Amino acid sequence: MKQFLICALLAMTAYCAMAADRGVCSRDGAICIIDLESGAETPITTGHTDMKPSWSIEGDMIVFFRVTRMRERVQDWHTAICAINADGSGFRQLTDGEFADYNPTWTRDGTNRIIYSRYFPGRARSVIHLIDLSGGTVTDEIISNPDKSEYALSALKDGRILIISNRAIFTALYYLFNPDAKPGEEAYQSVRYDFKMKGLMDRCSISADERKVTYEYKRGYSSFNYLGKVIYVADFDPATGTISNPQAISKKAPEAMTLYPRWTAAGDSVVYHSNRQGKARLYRYVLSDGTTTNIKGDGKIAYEFFCGERSPK
Repeated sequence: MKQFLICALLAMTAYCAMAADRGVCSRDGAICIIDLESGAETPITTGHTDMKPSWSIEGDMIVFFRVTRMRERVQDWHTAICAINADGSGFRQLTDGEFADYNPTWTRDGTNRIIYSRYFPGRARSVIHLIDLSGGTVTDEIISNPDKSEYALSALKDGRILIISNRAIFTALYYLFNPDAKPGEEAYQSVRYDFKMKGLMDRCSISADERKVTYEYKRGYSSFNYLGKVIYVADFDPATGTISNPQAISKKAPEAMTLYPRWTAAGDSVVYHSNRQGKARLYRYVLSDGTTTNIKGDGKIAYEFFCGERSPK
């Protein structure tokens, strides 16, 4: 009887976890909470072009960027980093919207700080900023080398940040960067591959258990060319910074934008968006059986930039 009750409890826990498998996305420019099982949607912003949300590990906060000036080239946009609670309360604009502030996410080291990248199109260079919301005053500081072009992608629990950098392009493009390195400590650990990487590992995200990564890939090194990309999942060793065993999880669609893979809260699947059938739709790839499903939604609305609940990218 006791064993039966334990099994029933475990089954109920698994069911509840599955039923609560939520995330956040951009729904025609509105930040929206979405349930992956039921398809239920709850917009929490409206009236703007809001993109690329990331859900904090603690505190149920969501950070995203809001487009304040749109131009033909994405790199010429002006955007503002904003934060809001998952219930739609407590909206805060954190940067002034006069620069190209992109792709914010949260640290995973328990400090719940925000990382974002500011791009300067005239110099084709970006720097990494860190916003701290914990004090009475919001602080925003540059943490990367302003003499180099460096862009933040994802974070580790030990405080390191996965970045792309031009600091030594003939040696490596991707690094695990420790912004808190002490004098004499190496702040940059180059990412290694056990295969030939002949293009950019764009929008790379580390899984919650830090054993896998997911990313966009296309041969060549044009970072603002979004068509024809393929989504990959690969193994990751955080100690050595090694990426291995890459597996394509989406089909190549030369005239489509298939982008922005992110982990679900359970870490058992990856969600990305693609407009290969018209409007951008969310697709979920399950690692255990290799199946891909189209997440329910309004066929007339674009769904983009998913991030799992409490699973910062």
